[in-house]
Amino acid sequence: MGEQHPSPRISETARVIAALIPELPEETRTHLGRLIQAKLTVTDRHVRRYARLGLLAQMTSTGTGEVPTLRDYEAERERRAAAGEAWPSSDTLIQGHGSWVAAVKVAMRLAVLGPHQGSKEPNTDAIHHGVRYSNLD
Repeated sequence: MGEQHPSPRISETARVIAALIPELPEETRTHLGRLIQAKLTVTDRHVRRYARLGLLAQMTSTGTGEVPTLRDYEAERERRAAAGEAWPSSDTLIQGHGSWVAAVKVAMRLAVLGPHQGSKEPNTDAIHHGVRYSNLD
C-alpha cells in the first residue's frame, strides 16, 4: 500500500488542530465533540422554512398570478411524493401559519427572497430545487 496523502482541501490549520485533539484532556475532547456535533446538526431557520414551504413557494412563483388552492397543493404534493419528494400536508402548513392565506403569503415572500430572508435579490435558483422535508426535521 502506498502512503496516504491528506486531502488538498483540508487547510493546514485544520491539520494542526486534528493533530492536537488526541493530546487534549478527555473532558475537553468530549465538549469539543458535542460542540462540533451541535454545529453540524443545527439547521438554519430559513432552510427549515423552505423545507416546509418550498413546494408552496414553487407553486406561487409560476407566473400565473393565481393563488394555489388547498386542492391544488395536495394534488401537487401527491405527484411529488410519487417522485420521491416529501412535503408537509396543507393541514400542517395551516397549523404552523394560522391559515392557508397566511401560509401562502409567507411562501410568496419566500419565492421572491429565497431561503435567506435577508437577501436583497430573488433567489430563483433555490425555488427550483426541492428540499426534502423529511430530512430536516
